[in-house]
Formats: sequence, structure tokens, C-alpha cells
Amino acid sequence: MKLVTVIALIFCILTVVLQSVQAVPKLERAFTGGAFYIEIDQKYNWFEASHECARNGRKLVEVPHAKKNEELLNALKSYVGNPKNFWMGANDEYNRAKDLNRAFYWSSNGGRVTFTNWLKGEPNNVAGNEHCLQIFSDVDGFKWNDKDCTVKMGFICE
Repeated sequence: MKLVTVIALIFCILTVVLQSVQAVPKLERAFTGGAFYIEIDQKYNWFEASHECARNGRKLVEVPHAKKNEELLNALKSYVGNPKNFWMGANDEYNRAKDLNRAFYWSSNGGRVTFTNWLKGEPNNVAGNEHCLQIFSDVDGFKWNDKDCTVKMGFICE
């Protein structure tokens, strides 16, 4: 085989191998013993993130009360170096209303989100296209925001 052919073959094999590498979220333990799987390197839209969690027997993180929010924030503070944003497991069922008080629901069980940690003025449904829940790590206090579900970012599973 010619050297050029061998190099081209090696390049093709490496390309296939590198493309098949799956994201492996990093395990971050909460002080209470719970665990969060935080994907910081790969970028997914909300639907892909939800699928990645489910593929691994998990779900996008849900925060039904202040205690769990504190656990999540402590895990994020100990893990996240540079500011990142992450998908969480709730959406507004694609409600087009520009209503700051529109309901969000947890995707795993359809229960209404009652505890919230919204950034001031959120959710605001900019352009009627922000239907999925994200957590801002670059905002003091890791506040919540509604975001276009097709934007790519990291995610948190549990």
C-alpha cells in the first residue's frame, strides 16, 4: 500500500472513532449522598440532553424544593470552573404566551413546577420561543431562565 493510502485510511478510522465517542457526564455527589451527572464538554439541545440522560437510565435534573436546589448549587459550585449553562428537566409545554407567570412542568412526571429560582424578569418567553428550563452558572446564585429548546449547551442528569 502506498504511504498516502495508509495515511488516508488511518485518518478515516480516527474520524469514525472520534465521532462515535459518547459524552460521559461527570458524577458530582451532593452532600446528602445524592448524585448529579453534569455534562460540561458536549453541547446538546434540550431534547438531545433529555435523550442522553434517558439513554443512561437517568433524567434531566428536577428541583422540586429549596433543599434540592441548595444541593445542586453546592455541586455546581464545586465543579463548574468557567461559566456554563445547563439544561434542566422542565418545559412550559410550548405555551406561546408572553406571560411571566406561565406554568412550567417537570418532564419526567408532568408535575407542575412549584418551587422556582428564576432570574428576575424570567420566564419571559422572548419571541414566543423560549419553552425549556436552563440554569445559568454565569449568574450569581445559579438562577433559572427559559430558553429556546434548540440552543446547544451542557446538561445535568440525576
